[in-house]
Amino acid sequence: MKKLIHEIHRRSLWQVLGIYLAAGWVVLQVVHQLVESAGLPDWVSPFAIVLLLIGLPIVLATAFVQERGIAGGVSEEQVADEPPERPAATPAGRSRHNLFTWRNAVLGGVLAFTLLTALTTAFMFMRNRGIGPVGSLIASGVLDARSPLILATFESGDPDLARAATEAFRVDLSQSPVVRLAEPSFLAAALDRMERSRDTRIDLAVGREIAEREGIPAVFTGEINGAGGAYVVSGQLVRAGDGAVLASHRETATDSTAVIDAINRVSRVLRERIGESYTSLRASPPLENVTTPSLEALRKYTEAVAEDERSMDSPRAIALIEEAVAIDPQFAMAWRKLGVFLANREEQRSRALEAFQQAYEHRDRLTDRERYLAIAAYNDWVMGRTDLAIQAYDNMLALDPSDHWALNNLSVKYWQLGQFEKSAELAHRLVAADSTSRSYAVGAVAAYDGGEVDLAAEWMGVVVENFEPNPTSRTWAAFLALDQAGDYEAYDGAIEDLASDAGGNLYALANAQQDLARADAARGRLREAHAHLERAESAHRDRGRPPEALASAIISAWFDLDVGLNSGAAVERVEAGLRRYPLVEMDLLERPYLELAFLYAAAGRPDDARRFMAELKAETPPELINGAPGNPAATRAGIARAEGRYEDALAEGRSEISLARRGTGVWECPSLCRYMSLALTFDAAGQADSATAYFGAYVNGSSFGRITGDGNYLGRALERLAQLYDQAGDTENAVVYYARFVELWTEADPELQPRVEAARARMEEIVRERG
Repeated sequence: MKKLIHEIHRRSLWQVLGIYLAAGWVVLQVVHQLVESAGLPDWVSPFAIVLLLIGLPIVLATAFVQERGIAGGVSEEQVADEPPERPAATPAGRSRHNLFTWRNAVLGGVLAFTLLTALTTAFMFMRNRGIGPVGSLIASGVLDARSPLILATFESGDPDLARAATEAFRVDLSQSPVVRLAEPSFLAAALDRMERSRDTRIDLAVGREIAEREGIPAVFTGEINGAGGAYVVSGQLVRAGDGAVLASHRETATDSTAVIDAINRVSRVLRERIGESYTSLRASPPLENVTTPSLEALRKYTEAVAEDERSMDSPRAIALIEEAVAIDPQFAMAWRKLGVFLANREEQRSRALEAFQQAYEHRDRLTDRERYLAIAAYNDWVMGRTDLAIQAYDNMLALDPSDHWALNNLSVKYWQLGQFEKSAELAHRLVAADSTSRSYAVGAVAAYDGGEVDLAAEWMGVVVENFEPNPTSRTWAAFLALDQAGDYEAYDGAIEDLASDAGGNLYALANAQQDLARADAARGRLREAHAHLERAESAHRDRGRPPEALASAIISAWFDLDVGLNSGAAVERVEAGLRRYPLVEMDLLERPYLELAFLYAAAGRPDDARRFMAELKAETPPELINGAPGNPAATRAGIARAEGRYEDALAEGRSEISLARRGTGVWECPSLCRYMSLALTFDAAGQADSATAYFGAYVNGSSFGRITGDGNYLGRALERLAQLYDQAGDTENAVVYYARFVELWTEADPELQPRVEAARARMEEIVRERG
């Protein structure tokens, strides 16, 4: 230290200033690195700056005094070393000289930064141990990390502003690794259990009541109000039991453009108080960067989401979100939601793909979670790359292994790929991670197809009992009950009730009619099936959706083909549909070229099938062909079978299943319909053993919705499987499948009864022969 002091003393006042500034810059860099790497609070760096600013006049005064001391005849050695014997000085000069020494200046700096280190260490110790007012709520045991919390709707004189602020707060909280908000579906179910309308506004009082009933520890609430162009934003975390305020913060926004940033600051303070690390808080991008800087665009977005929750078939929801992206064309979250709205309604495919593409292009304007969702949607819908969609969901799980969106969507994707065990495994994780959402419904489907029938029934019972019933969960519950018990009458009653409850929701009505049609087709009741599909077609037509109306006609044609074995009637029916709904009047990406090609190939018209394939290739951008409606591989296999190229057809079918199992193909038939396609090809090729194996895999496979989703195949598969066993001399199995076919088709249409009677007669003959 003596040498350092000696070198400093030798410099002039200006040299000392330069040295101090340079050293201060180095100190600040070291402090900044420590703050970032050790996750220290943000106030450490400003504190260091304050200490350096305090030290600056002291250093300059010391340099000035020491410089004058040298000029007055005091030697450098005397100043630096302060020997016992020094020249006489005035009392005042001696006091000043003793105070402003380089040794004191350096020691003062060391002590100041030691104090900063001690304060920081004590603060972090108390925060991480939950001690005193700085202790985090998680460390003190008030909250558990990732325990569900309720976000109540903000209070405001402007309801739209309140919803927008609540949504912005929700988005910012979603970036936190320690905060998990209860899902809206859970809150709606809780309101049902409280015998309140699902439209009840969840304010702080209602939120606390739900929290107490459901064992949720705390509720977020807030307030936003404007006055004179400015806005005051406040947020609180309130304990459910006694209403005690656990954390609170208030910010002021000078105008509407600063509201998002004010909400961001309020949320960050509450996240810090809960116990989120400073490293995590600093890594979270500003709220306006992951949503929108436009308060008006955010208003439109939240109105659209609220409208969609009220009615899944609301044109107003789409119109509102279109307005949001018009205000802010880079509003990636709104673009992704628009794509979801349109995709869920199976309409405006080109606009849906555009929306997913816009969300993908502006994915840097999303939270990490939303960004991966946008990447997954883009690859799934636009590019037809299931493998890349799965990769995006895996990346979400790398951020948070309990992320229920990722687990939910991955479980669905693997189910669609026919990987039922993997789907069921993810469903188990999903239910364990989030019991406050409808995850039980997805889990029930995956568990059923994974062979866990009793667990599937238990989980679906949880959905029916604890969550607000909606068309999807009610349909799934009916599907599972039908697959498990085979009670078609109960199934029909459940779906008819759903159709009656649809009211003005034409989309829900059409779906219910199609589900009833498939169940009728499975039983050989073609007339009823066609009548249901006519009603579905009418509903789609009334909602202004020709592509879906044509799809109903195509399904009806498949029933003629696969149930009635009448290819002429099938072609006549689909051609009548094409006259009603010409392809040229549809959006390019909504034209069902692949479905039509597949149908015509199955009807023995490969030339027409190739024509539709050629039109698809000519009119669809190459990069979007994989995302087109239908399945290219299945269609190619169908054309090859129709042309007698059985090896090519089998190669396409095996390749498709192989790719699907690896997650790199398109698998639109989780209900084993690809097995049915291979069975038909082997049968046509005269390979009876292989045909028998695949028919058997189809009819005996544990696949959710197989009976109804592919009901048109079931009777045909049972009938043909019985015949193949009979031809092979395996009369024991032949009787089993003849009996299943006869039982299923007991109420078949009169024109199909001869096939039933033939099967019954042959079954009885075998029984008599066997004694």
